[in-house]
Amino acid sequence: MMFLCTLVFLVNILPITQTLIIKSIIVPKFSQVGESTSLKCDYDLQDDVLYSIKWYKDNQEFYRYVPKDQPPSQRFLVPGADVQLEHSNKEIVHLYNISLVSAGLYTCEVSTEAPRFRTSAITRNMRVIHPPESGPYLEGGRNKYRVGEMLDVNCSSPASHPPVLLKFYLNDEPVNEGNVVKYERKAAKDGLTPALSGYTLRTKRIHFRHGYLTVKCTADIYKTYYKSVEKSFRGVALGEKALGSSGINGAPSTAVSGVVLCLVMIHKVLTFQSSS
Repeated sequence: MMFLCTLVFLVNILPITQTLIIKSIIVPKFSQVGESTSLKCDYDLQDDVLYSIKWYKDNQEFYRYVPKDQPPSQRFLVPGADVQLEHSNKEIVHLYNISLVSAGLYTCEVSTEAPRFRTSAITRNMRVIHPPESGPYLEGGRNKYRVGEMLDVNCSSPASHPPVLLKFYLNDEPVNEGNVVKYERKAAKDGLTPALSGYTLRTKRIHFRHGYLTVKCTADIYKTYYKSVEKSFRGVALGEKALGSSGINGAPSTAVSGVVLCLVMIHKVLTFQSSS
């Protein structure tokens, strides 16, 4: 009974020990080749004393901060993790000369001093982008087209990592993917891969807006890189004036349908009045 009373007394008078917490680490989802970036570790020691901060890339230590050491910051040679010591400290580690090898899993590990020696760690993934040297190219096709003729164009992009995602648009509307062919391209020794896609279309009168058909190709990488190119082709022998706007599948727009319906109604009214 006496032991139990003593235990209750100690629980009430002694402070509750808090646990080391890493609130978050900031590792960019995407970095570009040749650039620099900073990694940040946000932690709360509670009532503990910091012993060390260690950073790892794919389980290999590349940076360490120990307050009691002189100097407190140290870097270790790990491919792809080049540390700029003058811009690194107990919270931030600055990486420069980002390359494709820099992609990987980055871990921040925080440890406290005696007597508790607590350790906590969080890991995040970073991808690296090597954008193409220029935007996409549209090749093929003729300057003029008649209704019923076959349009055949290719869109290509210089090598990149990862390869760009190519998409076609007809008059600013996504095309039917059934008309698109994506060609397999192999990566070069430098790890970069070109991209090539083809698009074919049997032209119809509704494809020509104000007498022209426009094809656009976009190149995208993880929504961090975006370029586009477009090309217009003139329609000939279209008969009546080409519709001002129409759907990609040939359905006239609501505005055009409304105008046509209005004209039909006016014609009926005039016909009825003249017959009366």
